[in-house]
Amino acid sequence: NLGEWNPTVAEHILVPSYIDLILKARDHVDGSKETIKWFYNLFPNLTSDETSEASSLKINHLLYEHLINENYPILLDKRCIANGEVNWLQINSGDIGYFCLDFHRFGYVESDPTDILLSLGMPITCAPKYVFKSLCKISRDYSSSMVGLVTPDKVV
Repeated sequence: NLGEWNPTVAEHILVPSYIDLILKARDHVDGSKETIKWFYNLFPNLTSDETSEASSLKINHLLYEHLINENYPILLDKRCIANGEVNWLQINSGDIGYFCLDFHRFGYVESDPTDILLSLGMPITCAPKYVFKSLCKISRDYSSSMVGLVTPDKVV
């Protein structure tokens, strides 16, 4: 039955291949803004309207579910980039969690406190806000225990 075939192919072939692509793409991230942006552009944005063919098969949702369930190291550690290193963090960090910064939306580009937070040893990821929000959309538990979205009002 073709109706059962497509979701099976999506879940057992397309999603694992997509994850392999993401994991292999990490090798090409050198810590520069360009390669970080390139890497995270590989991630679908579940916060926007899904109108592609992928949405009918729920490939984007399946991708994030697999990333969360398998705890893949896909979050770039901003603390290491300051030292010229590239380090990948697993999604589930344990007790502490990571922070995804969102200051540009509020117009705080000049007073972005990233350097201050990094000097305090805060675990900050370079993952963009839409990746964080997409992960939260898949799992509500994820948002409260693993990653927090830091906005200017939370820093003050």
